[in-house]
Amino acid sequence: MSIAFDQYQRYKNVQIAVDQLREDGQYYRILEVGANEHKNLEKFLPQDEIYYLDIQLSENLLGDPRYFLGDATAMNFDDNEFDVIVALDVYEHISPEKRESFLSEVNRVSKNFFIICAPFYSPEVVNAEIRANLLYKSIYGVDYIWLKEHQENSLPDFDDTKEFLFKQNIDFFCFSHGDINIWEQLMNAHFLSVKDASLVCYCDAIDDYYNQYIFEEDYVNDAYRKFIVGVKTQKKKKISFPEKILLSDKKYKKLHFLLENFNMLFGNKNNDQLYAAVNQMKVYETHNQLQIFYDYGEGFSEENSFKVAYGDFTFSLSLTIPDAVQQIRIDPVEEKLCMIGDLLVQNEYGIIEPLLNGGEILGNCYIFDSRDPQILINRRGNCFKTLFIQGKIWFLEMLEIQTLVGYLQQSNITKKEYEERLQVQEARYKNDLNEIKVENENLIQNFEKQKIQYEEMVRALENKEIRYEEMVRELENKDIQYKETTQEIKNLKQELNHYQIHYQAAINQREELKTQLQQVQLSYDVISNANCWKMTAPLRYILDGTKRILKSNKYTYLFCKGLKCLKQNGFAYTWVKVKGWKNNRLNFQNVLQPLYTESELEAQKKYQFSKNIKFSILVPLYNTPEQFLREMIESVQAQTYGNWELCMADGSDENHKDVEKICKSYVKKDKRIKYRKLEKNLGISENTNACIEMATGEYIGLFDHDDILHPAALYENMKAICEQGADFIYTDENTFHDTPEDAYCPHFKPDYAPDTLRSYNYICHFTVFERKLLEKVGGCRSTFDGSQDYDLILRLTEQANHIVHIPKILYYWRSHANSVASDISAKPYTIIAAKKALKEHLERCSLQGIVKDSKIPSTYQIEYAISGKALISIIIPNKDHIEDLVKCIQSIIEKSTYPYWEIVIIENNSVEEKTFEFYRKIVEDPRICVVHWDGKFNYSAINNFGVRYANGEYVLLLNNDVEVITPDWLEQMLMFAQRGDIGAVGAMLYYPDDTVQHAGVILGIGGVGGHAHKYFAKNDYGYMSRLTIAQNYSAVTAACMMIPRSVWDEVNGLDESFEVAFNDVDLCMRIRKAGYLIVWTPYAELYHYESKSRGLEDTPEKKKRFEGEVKRFQERWAKELQAGDPYYNPNLSSRYYKETNGVYASYAYDMMGIDQANHCVTIVGWDDDFNNFSKDAPESGAWLIANSYGTNYSKDENGYFWVSYYDPSLCEYYTFEGVSADTYQTIFQYDGNGWNNSLRSPEEVKTANVYTADGSQQLQAVAFYTVQEDQPYTVDIYRSVSGKDPTNGTQIKEASVSGNFAKTGYHTVQIPKEVRIADGEKFSVVITYATVDDSACVPLEGQNDPQNGHCYSASAGQSYTYFAEDAKWYDNTAISVDGVQYDLNNACIKVFGNPADEPVATLTPTATPTVAPVVLPPTKPSTSGTPISTTKPSTSGAPTSTAAPSDATEQPKRTVSPNAGGRYQTKIKAKAKYTIGKGEKITLPVTVTGGSVQAAVKWTSSNTKVAKVTNNGVVKGCKRGTAKIVIQTVDGKKKTIRVTVKKAPKKIKITAQKAKIKKGKTLQTRTILSKRSASYKLRFVSSNKRIATVNSTGKIKAKRRGTVRIYVYTYNNKKSQIKIKIV
Repeated sequence: MSIAFDQYQRYKNVQIAVDQLREDGQYYRILEVGANEHKNLEKFLPQDEIYYLDIQLSENLLGDPRYFLGDATAMNFDDNEFDVIVALDVYEHISPEKRESFLSEVNRVSKNFFIICAPFYSPEVVNAEIRANLLYKSIYGVDYIWLKEHQENSLPDFDDTKEFLFKQNIDFFCFSHGDINIWEQLMNAHFLSVKDASLVCYCDAIDDYYNQYIFEEDYVNDAYRKFIVGVKTQKKKKISFPEKILLSDKKYKKLHFLLENFNMLFGNKNNDQLYAAVNQMKVYETHNQLQIFYDYGEGFSEENSFKVAYGDFTFSLSLTIPDAVQQIRIDPVEEKLCMIGDLLVQNEYGIIEPLLNGGEILGNCYIFDSRDPQILINRRGNCFKTLFIQGKIWFLEMLEIQTLVGYLQQSNITKKEYEERLQVQEARYKNDLNEIKVENENLIQNFEKQKIQYEEMVRALENKEIRYEEMVRELENKDIQYKETTQEIKNLKQELNHYQIHYQAAINQREELKTQLQQVQLSYDVISNANCWKMTAPLRYILDGTKRILKSNKYTYLFCKGLKCLKQNGFAYTWVKVKGWKNNRLNFQNVLQPLYTESELEAQKKYQFSKNIKFSILVPLYNTPEQFLREMIESVQAQTYGNWELCMADGSDENHKDVEKICKSYVKKDKRIKYRKLEKNLGISENTNACIEMATGEYIGLFDHDDILHPAALYENMKAICEQGADFIYTDENTFHDTPEDAYCPHFKPDYAPDTLRSYNYICHFTVFERKLLEKVGGCRSTFDGSQDYDLILRLTEQANHIVHIPKILYYWRSHANSVASDISAKPYTIIAAKKALKEHLERCSLQGIVKDSKIPSTYQIEYAISGKALISIIIPNKDHIEDLVKCIQSIIEKSTYPYWEIVIIENNSVEEKTFEFYRKIVEDPRICVVHWDGKFNYSAINNFGVRYANGEYVLLLNNDVEVITPDWLEQMLMFAQRGDIGAVGAMLYYPDDTVQHAGVILGIGGVGGHAHKYFAKNDYGYMSRLTIAQNYSAVTAACMMIPRSVWDEVNGLDESFEVAFNDVDLCMRIRKAGYLIVWTPYAELYHYESKSRGLEDTPEKKKRFEGEVKRFQERWAKELQAGDPYYNPNLSSRYYKETNGVYASYAYDMMGIDQANHCVTIVGWDDDFNNFSKDAPESGAWLIANSYGTNYSKDENGYFWVSYYDPSLCEYYTFEGVSADTYQTIFQYDGNGWNNSLRSPEEVKTANVYTADGSQQLQAVAFYTVQEDQPYTVDIYRSVSGKDPTNGTQIKEASVSGNFAKTGYHTVQIPKEVRIADGEKFSVVITYATVDDSACVPLEGQNDPQNGHCYSASAGQSYTYFAEDAKWYDNTAISVDGVQYDLNNACIKVFGNPADEPVATLTPTATPTVAPVVLPPTKPSTSGTPISTTKPSTSGAPTSTAAPSDATEQPKRTVSPNAGGRYQTKIKAKAKYTIGKGEKITLPVTVTGGSVQAAVKWTSSNTKVAKVTNNGVVKGCKRGTAKIVIQTVDGKKKTIRVTVKKAPKKIKITAQKAKIKKGKTLQTRTILSKRSASYKLRFVSSNKRIATVNSTGKIKAKRRGTVRIYVYTYNNKKSQIKIKIV
């Protein structure tokens, strides 16, 4: 079946576009917008799954599952629901105001790409459509409906459309198709064929010709349609279409000929009149057979003929023509006159004109006046194989024929006129053809000339481009050279200034030394000539001999050295040095142990490997001392693997001929040793190359002339080659002075780490590599002498296939004068050569960067060039703690020098109003937005949610409790993230006390992973300078982690099954598994105040979650954990601990499964090998814990103890406070055990400890007990207190802090502002315990137990408790009831701080008014460990300041009197009714004014089964029903609130009166809950606050044009949404 040309234009182009954008073997889910019943797209894309959307559907399509009824400007589909969206000739039919919505929707719903085509506005297109419509209207009397819509809506503007797509950041490309003139002519033919059905076949034939021959060349500038392809996939490909060309003359003329014939037939026929005339004539019965004759070159014959039957008056047949046939003849009838109409003869190439025998052509009719009508078709010279023939036939008498001819002649249609017209037309065509040929020849000549000119221009441009690129490279090189030169000049200036500063001082010092030397010489002369000196000469000889004897023994030598240190520096300094020496011996004891026993070494000599590889060990010699030379050679001879050769090239000078002599003596004894004397010293590189020329081995080893190999060095390398297929190998090494046994600096290296290698040459020795690899990169280069090995290693590792690190010390590097091992300054030229090697390495790796010196000599910093203006999306989750967030964001805004960033704050269930007030203010900055997370806390899910709103090319995960230090922190991270091989970048994070919190994560520490160099000082260099260089790690923390968005999407972000712990380590492991590197840089520095905002893990659910995450990580990465961290050497200590004051207790495994926190402790270290437990733990490994009670707590622990990694108490997160070991150097406390008594009161209670500062101090935190759940508290600090009232001093109001602890136990609270205390100054810490369930309970210390070290040191006047009903303070050391003295001592309060950096001035106390206490009769308290019960109070809270009791032994009063004053009238304001849902909690807003304070209000519920209320006015709905909540003040005032509890809603629906509003207007939404349910709290959220906001009542305010979704949430997280369009 033929397809109309205009549909073929659309669908064929779609097929081309889809197939070219399609990935191999990929099938698409496609939605065609505006389609109807024809389903043409399925004909072109049969392999894809196609759906259809239209605004109107016929009844038979409504039940079809592939058809959707809907509006294309507001599609009811999810984002990215279909792979491809196709909209053909739809765009122009959409009203102009909705066209942008249409484009947005098409982009939103499509996943991979979308295709839109339409006629766009141009005068040519508009005029063509007007003419076509006029023709249609002249024929049918009405407008053509689709063209009329074009005129009414106006055609879309192409430039406006492109601008909108650009603004929406939609990638797209365009092309044009369909010549306007051809479109108009073909449309006219279609309009005419509808008028005359007999012309439909001819019109179809024209369509077929266009589709087959013209379509592929119809990509022209003046096209009727333009196509827009919007591509959304990461791999963006561009479709290749034929360039815009001129239509082929031959094909175009053929099409023009067909259209002319069509128009002629239509113009010369009056079919209605003709057929009416025929129908009036007598028609004979039909014969119903055509006879077909084939001519095989011998003429027509009956033998080569056959007959074909046909129906009444109509025939149609399709023939397959044999190859030998030259002519075909068709006989319609025998012995009859006939007329044939609508005759069509067509082969596979198109329509052909037959020859008639015995008839005339009149219009579209063939009238045969012979009784043997014949139709002839010539096949000579034409190779067509098929023939299609159709037409209508009438059988008439001669008279009727004559009548018919006459009738036609009367209509001025005669054969003669027709032939004349054909001749004129043919002449015109020939003339036109000649003109076209001439014009075409001219065009071809001009084209050839232009082609030659164009090629010359292209060559010239290419040459210019090459020159331009060369100039750019030259400029870049000059720029780099300039920067390097500038830096060198700067360094030289600094050195010069340094020398200038110290030069004069050195001269002065020299003169002073000369003077001192003269004085010493004078004194020496005096002493040496004295008689006593001469007399004591024998004694001095004896002493010198004794010294030599003592120094000859290591232990006596150390003893003497210690005595000398003690004499010069004192006991404290000497003791520190001794402990340091002991620790070093402990750390190196494993290193000093032999790797193999003698028997193992002997076994290695006999071992047979699968290969027999020869090692060529290269040693360039230069003036080598004899001892060094012999030890070097003999260490090679001692190798347990024997297939080696030692190649020595000697460049020694004439003064060191003994080198040659020694070497030749070894050559005579061992044929494996080769020696070559060089004519002159060529330098280290060329001398090494001379060794290479001597080498014949398959593998090469580099060896310095003064170093020593371990006997198993080659054996271990051979194992790596045979077992792992290594082509580049390196080992660990150690530095020594005299013998390997005194080695003092082991270098334990990571596995191959390219970024670590770029920071310094950590590979160094012993390096072995395949000879083929060396031949590939070339030998040593003399321009890099001093760092020639670094240059060679860089080139080799670039090309190596399998790099293997042997984590064993198999090489000993000798340290002596002028060796690099002793001091890099001995050979300063090595640094210059190393930087040059790195520079060329970067060029070979296609990396742009500047090589700079790092902090430590011979370490380097590479500043990679940052390309473009990449946007960084900073993702910050936040819940309240707005002070942290403000500090974080301010530091980003104020300090960051990189300008292209945005911040996405993820609001995570905050409750404080000041948080939302800050949000409202901060979003005024267009770079910052706030999105709302509504689920439970899940760090992974929250960040994944936030990244969805990120627009940047790079994602930066950032905690809300960090503060930027280095202004270029973003640049320092981005330069790595941009590299392509980097998947994540971490930063240097410090604790507030300037110790390291994060410097990379080591896999396996503590069972999962731990921070490297934790607790090291900020200015510490770390192990092997690792704290000062950029390097590779297995993981970095998500507290500050930058990831390319493409990598984030590739690994699907954070795994949400890791809700809290290890999600960042798991992410980094998956990034590494995907083939990317992880980099940590010390040049991006931030403070990290740790996760204050999330709180402790203090519930069984959280503990269970944590255990599950540990197990999940260990199962997922079991193989990697078993293999060990590739960036951490297995020889490095698996233990870390700070220096302590004594021994550690071996804490029993499984003995700390407690329900409450008992005291504050600090993890100060760990040991993976510790296993000294009273009960066997599953595996070795323990944390070292510092006890906050101090070193006098227990005679066994001495302040420290061990806890197994596998102790279940580690899941009790409230057991341990996450505080760094160095946070607090000072602890003020009187206790050593914990609370064992408590006093209870019906009113709030205050308790206080008074301390005296020993030196100037900075108070930073307070710790205290709570013994009731949900305990509200307040902490106040007073300076310069005096008397027996701890509040009789100056209150530091900025340091006050209030809160609520859900769990009982020991808690540490950070003070909002540090309090500075002077030396000797008295200060107090006052804790206020509010009532919980009608009483307040204060824990106190007591029961001294000196035998177990449980002693309390508070004295009279150092600890107090205040009872509100008595309005006075009682001394805790002397509380008695009814004359009975109770063994209490002090309040459970500790104060933490650090010594002040400068002296603090003492405050002068301010006089405060006093209030006389009310004396009341006493009641007797309980003395057991349980809280003491007291009577019910009715007085208000304590006064600000009270008078001290007259006698410290005065008993506390427990009976309370009513309000005596009554001067103020209490008033209660509250709403009368509330309706809430089951399980919903709300805080009743109540205002109390007058004589009482709100703290004195009592809340009760008439039915606690329906609704419960806390003492803070928080109501919870428990079951359906109604309860009365009664508020009562202490003076008897009451207020009743009616609370109705309904079912929890199962669903909620949000609606609005209209779906669109104008900019600046508001729209009120309405919510509907499920039947008989309630939700007092409804939370409304806008998906884009820049477009529209929504308030707490659901009122929407439109801000700018666009589409936004408004969400509503109930208290139980049921939600609904509505889409609103802003116009």
